[in-house]
Amino acid sequence: MMGSPEKRPAEYGPIVDYSYRDLDTLTEAYDVAARPGLRPYTYTEQGRILSCSFRISNNQLQDISFLNELLTHVLADPTRLFWLDLSFNSLAHIHPVLTTFSNLQILYLHGNSINNLAEIRKLGTVVPLRSLTLHGNLVELEKGYRVNPSMSSPRSQVLGMIPQLKVLDFSAVTRQDRSTAAVLKAFERRS
Repeated sequence: MMGSPEKRPAEYGPIVDYSYRDLDTLTEAYDVAARPGLRPYTYTEQGRILSCSFRISNNQLQDISFLNELLTHVLADPTRLFWLDLSFNSLAHIHPVLTTFSNLQILYLHGNSINNLAEIRKLGTVVPLRSLTLHGNLVELEKGYRVNPSMSSPRSQVLGMIPQLKVLDFSAVTRQDRSTAAVLKAFERRS
């Protein structure tokens, strides 16, 4: 159920899809319509879409500081945002706006340009977050991302920062992943 917002109750509506729109900025999304899906969108009297899932992947976005404004313009109730796909853009940082969504459980950030391990730590404050993708980001090349390949893995690093995750990079988090993350975190505290 976590990986596909389509499986949630119909009252939430289909994914609002702005992928492959050649967008450089979020404000450009105001000038284009959401891509139609298999199920038609349901609109409010104000012209907003009933959905808790938003996809704006495969564009060239570098900044998402106006994401709240865009979601308020497009979605009937942006506070219900449950699933957000920002994959395959050019995001180098995890913008604080991502920490403001109180119902966000699934976040796709794979295929971006996030290059600093400290950026990932920001997502630890998103309490409901259960599924996250980060693979294909430059942070994989950062020194210290894999402290000791025999002891640590990217999963351990990320799980130490965001312990509430159940799924990371489309793979379930195992007991072994959690154990390794706990050992690594204890080791880091001593250093």
